[in-house]
Amino acid sequence: MNDQDKDRGDARSMASMMDLHAGRHKLWAPEELGTILEHQLAAPIGPDLGCRDRNLAKMLEAFNDSATQPIETFNDLLQHPQPPVHLLELTKEFAKSCRSHPDNPLPDEVATLLYLAAIVAASMRCERPISRLGAAGLRHGLDWALSQPWLDPSTRELLQQGLAAADSDG
Repeated sequence: MNDQDKDRGDARSMASMMDLHAGRHKLWAPEELGTILEHQLAAPIGPDLGCRDRNLAKMLEAFNDSATQPIETFNDLLQHPQPPVHLLELTKEFAKSCRSHPDNPLPDEVATLLYLAAIVAASMRCERPISRLGAAGLRHGLDWALSQPWLDPSTRELLQQGLAAADSDG
């Protein structure tokens, strides 16, 4: 498979992920999604990520003891200048699992946004890819995310930086 075919496949994969309400009724108004996103970003990461890594509490404590900017919430993680890539990977997996869980704890839109933000933060701040999603798929997802009126300013800025980087990489 050549790179162009891979990008097309990635774009189709992201497009199917972005088909947020296929066969479902819209449950949340934009202002409600903004409130839910705000709540999720302010939530401590331990309860949502701790079940994915039993050593999370120890790792966070060690990181926060030596960090000038501690991480306690999802917003702290996504806005941190040098976040632990492992926490971003856990966040990406948490968000992805929310989309496939029948009792989804987050609206699909918010889970998708958290998924994309974790990927971009890892790429931009850790210079490490944590997804096999290609440039075309990532651009498609970021275009969708940036078109959401309920997106908060700091996450919007992160995603805009990610889109600019994806565009400059060709």
